Amino acid sequence: MGLAALAVGGIAEHLRSLAPRSWLLILLALALGAAGIAVQDGPAQALIFSKAGTLLVLALLIGVPLGMVSGYLGGWVDRVLVLLMDTLYTLPVLLLSVVLAFLLGRGLPNAAAALCVVYVPQYFRVVRNQSAQVKAELFVEAARS
Repeated sequence: MGLAALAVGGIAEHLRSLAPRSWLLILLALALGAAGIAVQDGPAQALIFSKAGTLLVLALLIGVPLGMVSGYLGGWVDRVLVLLMDTLYTLPVLLLSVVLAFLLGRGLPNAAAALCVVYVPQYFRVVRNQSAQVKAELFVEAARS
């Protein structure tokens, strides 16, 4: 039964009858913006969601440290990283993914890397702005003196 069946009726009864694995797949589908996908139990759907989740985690593992370094250090490092991320952010996502996949070559790991690069600037911007804001707080200045 898919998400379309959830909207028709009997939502509470249907949600109670789902297995924990089905709950996880529904939450992943909603988190990834795939609300229109019919989520069913099965290895194909689980494989798709695990790969998409891996891409997002990989982008998170790259974007968050870069954002923290950029926000903390400032100066020329910040300017270079912001320029690089803004350049990546201004390019259309689909075009950038296709060009990177073409340049990297065939294979699933290369396609995953191309998609991962597209999502890094989103995490970078959020973390950089937050770390720069915390760096400018009074308690940080008081701790340094």
